[in-house]
Parts: sequence; C-alpha cells; structure tokens
Amino acid sequence: MPDLSVEYMGLRLRNPLIVASSGLTRNAALVRHCEQAGVGAVVMKSIFEEDIRRRDNTFDDSLCSHPEASEYFRADLGLVYGAQQYCDEIRQAKKETSIPVIASVNCTEPRWWVDFAAQLAAAGADAIELNLSVPSVELELDMEQAENNFSRIVAAVVSKVDIPVAVKMSGQLTAPQHTAKKLVDAGAHALVTFNRQSGLDISLNSRKAFSARGDQGLTTSHQMYFPLRWVTILHELMPEVQLSASGGVHSGEALVKYILAGATTVQVCSLFYREGLKQAAVLLDSLSEYMERVGADNIDQVRGSVERDITIGTREQQRLEYLQLSKDHYLEVDSTDGGGLTYEKHEKREKRH
Repeated sequence: MPDLSVEYMGLRLRNPLIVASSGLTRNAALVRHCEQAGVGAVVMKSIFEEDIRRRDNTFDDSLCSHPEASEYFRADLGLVYGAQQYCDEIRQAKKETSIPVIASVNCTEPRWWVDFAAQLAAAGADAIELNLSVPSVELELDMEQAENNFSRIVAAVVSKVDIPVAVKMSGQLTAPQHTAKKLVDAGAHALVTFNRQSGLDISLNSRKAFSARGDQGLTTSHQMYFPLRWVTILHELMPEVQLSASGGVHSGEALVKYILAGATTVQVCSLFYREGLKQAAVLLDSLSEYMERVGADNIDQVRGSVERDITIGTREQQRLEYLQLSKDHYLEVDSTDGGGLTYEKHEKREKRH
C-alpha cells in the first residue's frame, strides 16, 4: 500500500486530507470525530476579531464591513467562542487527539492578529492559519497598500510565535502570484488557495440585501477548477512553497488532481457537510488506488507531476485554450467565485442553400 503521509509546515500528517475551518471543527469532540474518520489534520473553526473585542466591550454589532464574519455569526453554525473558550477547545483537542490541530483566526486590526496568535500558540495549537481573505471595499485602498498590510500582519505574527503560520488567500486578486510571493517573503510557511467569499442576494419583497445562500452556502464540484489552475501556477512559479488547496473537492479524482497540480495538502468541507465524514475514507481510498495504478510509493512521487505542453497561466496558453473551447462549445463563466468554465457541445449545422 502506498505511503500517504506528508510533511506540511514541518508537521507530519498521516495523509494530505485536512478538514477545513468550519462548524465541523468547532470543538474538541468534533475534532476527535475527524481523527476517527482518518483525516490527516484539522483547521479549527475561525475565531474572528469581533469575538475577541467582546472582552473589552468594544464589540460593534454592525458587521456590514466584515462579510465573512457576518456569515459566520448569522449562519448559526454552532457555538460562537470567546477568546478563552476557543483556546480551551484547542487544549482539549490536543489532549484527546494525536493529529495536528491548526488554529484559524480572522481579524481586521493589526493589534488583534498578534495578540490572539500568541494566545493560540500558548494554548497548544500546532500551527496557525491566518485568514487574510476578507476583501476591502475602501475606494482609496489600492492593491499595493492591501498587499503591504497583509505582509505586515504576517511578519508581525511570525515574529511573535514559534509555530508555523499559513495564510489563507483570496482568489479575488489582480495578481495572486505577486501577493503569494509577498506573503512568503513576509514569513508565511504555507499558502491556502483559496478562501471563498459569499456572494450577495436581494429580496424582491423587502429590497434588502443579504448574503447569498445558494446550495446552503456549500461548494459544488465545478468550483475546483479556478483554485486548481492557481495551485498549478503557484507550484510552477514557487515550487519550494507549500500549498494547501481548498475548494470543490467532491470526489477522489478532485483530491488526486490537486496533488498532481502541486498541493501538499487538500482541505475539504462541503462534501463532509453533505455526506458525512465517512467520505474521508472514500477520498483516501481513491488516492491510494491512483498511486498504485501509476506505481507511486509515496505522495512526493506524484505531487506536482502534471504534464503540460505549455506553461500554465501564460497568455499564449489561455488564448489557445479559449480558441479550442470556442470552436464547438458555448462558454458559461461562473463569475460569482471564479469557479471556472462549463460548456456544452453543439453539433455544427449544415448551411442551407
């Protein structure tokens, strides 16, 4: 049987499958269930700055400027932690399980990133995942300023803790590769590609806007293709950087494709919500079967081994791809989250004379 173990940010995982930050990982008991299902690691459900600020009574109930936090609070996916309780859950999870427990934090003000990261490390978290993917809507803030803010946060956190730090990126960037390089230069030990922002919907009756809840806010399989492209591009540009792929994994084939593209680990959430943690074994069996079929003894022998005739992501490659698809297909672009292209083939009709 192939060896599925991987090293991620210096942590040894029994396999590359990670349960992504979600209600599935909100407490120690659920982390234990994840371990029993056979996954390699978990990312605890994110704690947001709004939780931390409760300690000094500065919490502002208006969450309009923080869409991801708003979604967590309003979705009622489970217990909303205070800082101390979140750390207690990490301590308990480390006592009850042996898989790596990665803490997740999402803040807006620099002081809270550093303050809380230190608490997470002290609580026993094996690593920290910084969720820097909430987009700014300030008209005066340009991409360079945003990237510099991200870099300062990462550098400050890395200098304050002695555990690895991953950064969860947004895919809604003009140049993800440039942002990725700046985050790594600032000290990030790994990059998670990508976080998925919620869309917007409008009630025709009340004319009020609200976070879109299409398909209960879960991903579908076609949403893999955009992050798959960028995992491939980033691995080719920066092969020394560890990538954790996230988005659209609903089959063993998707798991294998992310690894072939260059991902060290793969994070899954929506599939487990829909069909239960029992699907972890199905995903891992598919990975093992593929490796046996191609004669690979370990993950490193297949990771990043995707074959390509032309550099992925170049203008030439994208033009050729578009022209090829356009010959016999209508294209439909999923513009909500960059989910990729879907297409239908239409037979050419003969011209009538």
